[in-house]
Amino acid sequence: MGKNSSKAANSSDSEPAANNSRPMTRAWRRLTGQPLEGDPRPQWNNEEKSSRKRLSDDDDDSDVSDGDGPSRPKEGRYAETDEESEDDQSLTNAGSLKESPFTTRSILDQQNKAYNESLLADQEKERVKLEKMKEEEAKKARDKQINRQKAKAKENLPPESGSDEEGIFPLRLRLPSGTLIRRNFRSTDLVNTLRQFVFSHDETPVDFELVMYPKTVLPNGSTEDGSNLTLGDVGITRKEVLRVRAKMEC
Repeated sequence: MGKNSSKAANSSDSEPAANNSRPMTRAWRRLTGQPLEGDPRPQWNNEEKSSRKRLSDDDDDSDVSDGDGPSRPKEGRYAETDEESEDDQSLTNAGSLKESPFTTRSILDQQNKAYNESLLADQEKERVKLEKMKEEEAKKARDKQINRQKAKAKENLPPESGSDEEGIFPLRLRLPSGTLIRRNFRSTDLVNTLRQFVFSHDETPVDFELVMYPKTVLPNGSTEDGSNLTLGDVGITRKEVLRVRAKMEC
């Protein structure tokens, strides 16, 4: 009996020693509530841990208050959640501003304005192009008609008199282009015949006048009473050099 009791006593005395000889790991220190080596975080006993747990469970959706002081926002993931919600709200506001009806309408107005300006510019170009084409067609038609008239005038000219005939004298005429033309005439020939000869040349303008030295402008081929003038009537009885110039508009 005494031997058994002594063995039990020895075993009970040896257990703490065994426990004391165990290495103090970080898990063991946390389990026994002892501070960890090199751990800057404060250690809480079981009562403080349970109170903080109750406080966290009760205040999930409310701010933490320090006694009688003002409430403060919770730290950790709650604060981050609040910041994320603010960022989401700002992004939502920016998106709603970017896609607001006013902004969309403004963009559509700008696009419509640019389209209308481009359309007007294209229409103006087309109008100018059509006007130019009409002018070119009118000019071609006018030139064609003038060429027909010149060809007819040349065809209807009376035969030129020979230079050895009596009363024949040459007339030289300088065109506006500088070209010099000549033909034999009599003093009895009509002024209209002279004008017909001048008009039959391609370089002669449609409306022209004959100028005799120094600055005498010959009248048209007919008088006010309808009679035809001859070269002798206007003072041309010998060889002369006349100048052809485009008729000046009054």
